[in-house]
Amino acid sequence: MKAVEGVSRWRLACETRAILGESPIYDPRDGLVWWLDIKGKSLWRYDPVSQLSAQQDLPVRVTCLAVPDESWPEDRRQAGQFLCGSDAGFAWLTVDGPEARLETILHPESDRPGNRFNDGALAPDGRFFAGTMDDAEEDASGTLYALSPSGDVVTVRDGYRVPNGPAFTQDGDAFFHNDSPQGITYRFPLEAQGGVGDPEIFHRFEADEGAPDGMTVGPDGNLYVALWDGGGIAILSPTGERIGFLPLPTPRITSCVFHGDNPKRLYATSAAIGRPPEDRHAGCLFEIDLP
Repeated sequence: MKAVEGVSRWRLACETRAILGESPIYDPRDGLVWWLDIKGKSLWRYDPVSQLSAQQDLPVRVTCLAVPDESWPEDRRQAGQFLCGSDAGFAWLTVDGPEARLETILHPESDRPGNRFNDGALAPDGRFFAGTMDDAEEDASGTLYALSPSGDVVTVRDGYRVPNGPAFTQDGDAFFHNDSPQGITYRFPLEAQGGVGDPEIFHRFEADEGAPDGMTVGPDGNLYVALWDGGGIAILSPTGERIGFLPLPTPRITSCVFHGDNPKRLYATSAAIGRPPEDRHAGCLFEIDLP
């Protein structure tokens, strides 16, 4: 699949106005796309078949979602159960009809009330990687953690102001993580025994390109990076070269995920925070068909 600069076919999958839409995931258990409005304390779902969407309120802010794999207990792998980062720390989110319940696993920063969780994703080995940040987005007090199915949590890297990602390579030997205010995408090696190697700069975005936000590795092996205030999704090759761009009609694109059964379909979240009412696309979920 060749990335083409300036080419994409998008449509509104869900015409809403999420304050801070984030963390879209495709759930193979039910075929739905799920995503969050962090600041709106709500959970959304979209059915690509019926093209219907629904929203429900959450008891606290939930900032990232992941579908647990076979590394996690069987009773936690049923449809409607998700790993998440939240104001309650690492937690289980259970969606049962109109009810959404949170059960804390552990909170590595219960002594830092000024911090909150941000983005996160599940690694191929089952670990749940998620980062924290200063809620005021002023201090570099954020940390990237990795939670294992055994309940152990390790610090991967600290010193973030706004961490985003991670996204994992197809072979599971590395992951990418963004330091958004710095405009840097890092590549971290993943070691065979579960360790994490030292990061290297994979790509540096210029200020006028927007800040790298959430991202995903596509079936083609390229890295798709949502650009906050960049109006679309940058496509980076496996060597870090910018090879394409998928434009969208609102500037604050926050994250993206592929449809698990369609390698040419991508979903992207966006944010309405700070956008004028005339920007009717701000906060919507987009469905993108790749060229």
